[in-house]
Amino acid sequence: MQAELEEELRQAERDFVRGDFVDVTVEELDRCIAAGAWPWSDASSE
Repeated sequence: MQAELEEELRQAERDFVRGDFVDVTVEELDRCIAAGAWPWSDASSE
């Protein structure tokens, strides 16, 4: 389990370096959570 979490963190760091992330405010994130919607438009392709 620890190895999986570490790999997920490494992947997130690579994504961040590439600029592959979504910048949302706390308010936007709260609205996404309340609506049950992803904050990025291409989530259905994952």
